[in-house]
Amino acid sequence: MDINNLNEEHFISYISNIYIQINRAMVFKELDKINHFVGDELYTWLEDNIDDLSNDHKMQHYFDMSVAHVELLNVNKLDDSVQIEVELISGYGKFVSPTHLYGTEIKNHMVFEKRKDSRKQPAARYCPGCGSNIDVNRSGVCDYCGTTYNLEDMDWILVKYERS
Repeated sequence: MDINNLNEEHFISYISNIYIQINRAMVFKELDKINHFVGDELYTWLEDNIDDLSNDHKMQHYFDMSVAHVELLNVNKLDDSVQIEVELISGYGKFVSPTHLYGTEIKNHMVFEKRKDSRKQPAARYCPGCGSNIDVNRSGVCDYCGTTYNLEDMDWILVKYERS
């Protein structure tokens, strides 16, 4: 894999899309719609986070899931993969009370990983179970047979996600 050929603009768009999809999945408790582009450990952590909130009778809620800024921080070349560390600044809009106007920004630290032996993704993606076209950006799950399209073999997946 040649990291020098990474299209930074496309990658930042990909990161922003994943960020929004993860937050939407947390709000609506629909993690099955994001499991194809997050690592197994992160998926388990997200499930536990939702369970903890549910047990405390709380829910994840966002007023605005906008992405204010994305910066690629570091590239780490490992034995079998490459990791890119990212800082995503999310803006959660302006909140108005009778006496104040509040604005909130949150720093999100994310790590994306891609296998060095990853295959090139075809323009049209097909279900590995039945061969039908599959919309990976929507849910990664085949509408016909229910098979999940595994991005881990072909694209960047999110392996770490922290807010500060």
